[in-house]
Amino acid sequence: IAHELGHITGGHILRYGEGMAAASRISLLSMIAGIGAALAGAGDAAMGIMMAGQQAAMGNFLSFSRTQESSADFAGAQYLSDAGISGRGSLEFFGKLLNQEYRYGYSQSDEAGFYRTHPLSGDRISALREVYEGDPAWERRPDPRNQANFERVKAKLTGYISKPSVTLRKYPETDQSIPALYARAYAYHS
Repeated sequence: IAHELGHITGGHILRYGEGMAAASRISLLSMIAGIGAALAGAGDAAMGIMMAGQQAAMGNFLSFSRTQESSADFAGAQYLSDAGISGRGSLEFFGKLLNQEYRYGYSQSDEAGFYRTHPLSGDRISALREVYEGDPAWERRPDPRNQANFERVKAKLTGYISKPSVTLRKYPETDQSIPALYARAYAYHS
């Protein structure tokens, strides 16, 4: 949640157009250069120029996206610190992403990172671990009230975005906890 707040307060959705505009300029310039090469009789060179330009434009935009993600990571770390909340849960989340990437065979090499919208999960963990472990809240136990509210948020999101069958499997009728009641209410009304 802190990471997503980092996107909101950073105005990332509003700045999305900046990344697209820069990529579009690169793409347009490569198209013009490619047309020029084609008019000069170098058809193969024209195709190469246009393809390289498209690759450069995509790389530029993906780099923009990774920068926003890193910014949101560090903003989220600051929000957790300001609230006196340990970053252990954040690191656990990124660890789950990393495990999922390993399971699906996604490369963690820097070369593979060029084609990603998000930084490499291993890199994110390394960078954030240093920040979180240096924070006074690192050893702090979760506040029971905050944890209860967080469990409700997770249950609501599960009920809202998951298929009802998935929600009902995770929160069966036998579970009468408040989070389970929320999850099923959202699942039934989706």
